[in-house]
Amino acid sequence: MKTILYLIAFIILFIGIFKILSALFEVPNHRITKTITLIGKSKRQKQSIFDDLVSKIAEIIIPFVHINPYKQKKMSAALMSLGINKTPEMLHSEGMAKLFLTGALAFVFLFIIPLISLALIVLAILLYVQAIQKPFELLEKRRKAIERELPRFCSNIEQELKNTHDVLGIITNYRKNAGEALGEELEITIADMKSSNYENALTRLEGRINSGMLSNIVRGLTAVLRGDDNQYYFNNLSMELRSVEINELKLEGAKRPRKIKKYIALIMAAFIGGFFVIVGYQILTLLPKLF
Repeated sequence: MKTILYLIAFIILFIGIFKILSALFEVPNHRITKTITLIGKSKRQKQSIFDDLVSKIAEIIIPFVHINPYKQKKMSAALMSLGINKTPEMLHSEGMAKLFLTGALAFVFLFIIPLISLALIVLAILLYVQAIQKPFELLEKRRKAIERELPRFCSNIEQELKNTHDVLGIITNYRKNAGEALGEELEITIADMKSSNYENALTRLEGRINSGMLSNIVRGLTAVLRGDDNQYYFNNLSMELRSVEINELKLEGAKRPRKIKKYIALIMAAFIGGFFVIVGYQILTLLPKLF
C-alpha cells in the first residue's frame, strides 16, 4: 500500500515538472505533431497489434452504428476537409472498439490490481471520446493555423492590387510562399478556379475553412472580380487583421504564466499530499501498538 501511494505521488510530481518544461520551451504535444501527418495525406501506415484489433472489431460493429443525420453531416464535412478517408460510422465504430478492448483489459486487472483497473476504465472512456472528437480538434487546429497566416495573405493582396486585378494570378503567386495549411487550401482553390467559375471557387474556399477572417478576404476578392478597385478595403482589412494578430499574441503570452502557476500548484499539492500520506500511514501503523 505504501509503495503504491509513493508511486502515485511520484507520477503527479513528474507530470507537473514535464508540463512546466513543455510550457517554457514550447514543446509541441503529440496531437499537434500528428496533425502535420494526418492532414491532406492518405498514406497507409503500418498498424500496431492494438490498431489491427481495433480495425477488425470496428468492421464487426459498424453495421450496428447509427448516427444523428446532423452530426453525420457535420463529421463528414470535417473528414472531407481534412482529407481523412473514413466515414463518421467508421470513426464511431473504432472508438467503440477501443472502448471494448480497454474495458476488457480493465476487467482482467480487476482481479489483480483494482487500482489499475479503475485507471483503465477511465482511459477507455477517454479513448472513445478522443476518437469522436479528433476530426473536429484537427479541423480547429488547421483553421487556427490558416488564420495566423491571413494577415500576411491580406497584406500581399493589398500590394498586388497596385499592379494587377488578376485574382487567380494573385492567389497563384502567393501559393508559392504560403504555409502548409493555407497552401493546401489555395492549391485546391486554384484548381477549382481553373475548372469552374471564379466566384464559386472562392465561395467553396470560404465554406471549407469556416473563418470570419477569411470570409472578409473572400468578400474583397469577389468584389475585385466584379471590377471594383479594392485597395482601400484591403488596406483597412490588413490593419484590422494585424491588430487581431497582436491581441492574440498578447493573450497567448498572458496565458503562459497562469499555466506555469497551475503546474507549480500541482507539484506543491503532490508534495503536501505525499507528506500527509506518509504521516497518516505511520499514525495508522502505530495506533494498534499504543492501544
